[in-house]
Amino acid sequence: MANGVVYVGGAFTSVRPPGDPLGTGGVPRTYLAAFDTGTGSLLSFDPNLNGEVTALASSPGGTTLYVGGSFSEVNGSRQMYLAAFNTATGTQDRAWTPTATGSVYTISPPQTVPPIYLGGNFGRLDGDVRDRAGAVDASGNLLPWAPTLNGSVTSIAVAPDDSRVLIGGYFTTLDGVSQQAIGSTDPTTGASDPWAATIEPNIPGCLADVKDIIIRRNHRLHCVGGHGRRLLRRRLRRQRQYGTLIWQTTASGQPKRSLSSTAGCTRARTLTTAPTRRAGSPRCPILMVAGSPATCSTSRS
Repeated sequence: MANGVVYVGGAFTSVRPPGDPLGTGGVPRTYLAAFDTGTGSLLSFDPNLNGEVTALASSPGGTTLYVGGSFSEVNGSRQMYLAAFNTATGTQDRAWTPTATGSVYTISPPQTVPPIYLGGNFGRLDGDVRDRAGAVDASGNLLPWAPTLNGSVTSIAVAPDDSRVLIGGYFTTLDGVSQQAIGSTDPTTGASDPWAATIEPNIPGCLADVKDIIIRRNHRLHCVGGHGRRLLRRRLRRQRQYGTLIWQTTASGQPKRSLSSTAGCTRARTLTTAPTRRAGSPRCPILMVAGSPATCSTSRS
């Protein structure tokens, strides 16, 4: 969201304005659209992409919209997996042209000034080796931040004091050292930093993966991952050291999830489906929270 506009990316090729019945009123929009935050009205912003959008972020002040995904063209011109748009005019910023060699799944919103951290399933960024994570500046120039991961990156979050950059995804090593699904890196070099949280389990048939990370002012981190079909129970544990586990929710199957922030407290909701876990198979965690202890309400459905 930027300057009263909500930007939406995905795998769609049309959108339906508010109030129109299902199956009617569809307006063409190729994988990216914009809506007025007050009325929900569809806006004229209409870039033409040829592939799914999986990452959106705005610059400080909301003047630029950064877009990542699996596309290779924007408005008929070659543009590999990354693009930027002027939010005032809706035009593509053709001066910002970093290129990736694979899909981009996450773009970390800049705090005050770039770096702009990128994650996905690419092996190179702007021609240089970047194993699924890299960073560029506001002009699109490649920066030295270069952690090495052995699996896709789905989420990147920067600590409020810019002291570390957290990475989540489907990996099992970070810079050649065993690190399941989440790790902490130096914000300049990408070198691995100590991080107390461990995403478990990590056994055949039951691997835990991080789907999303959100950090708020009280430094709490929310991660969603694992394989499960039904929410079973919640376990609470509070520790003092930053990065240690505070609470964990256990499940047996693959959850869908959403994270939102209200009044400085991140609320996590897990949507569940019918259980399909085989008898005797391990239960996997679907929600983990790490950070400094704080009071926070959670809702489940």
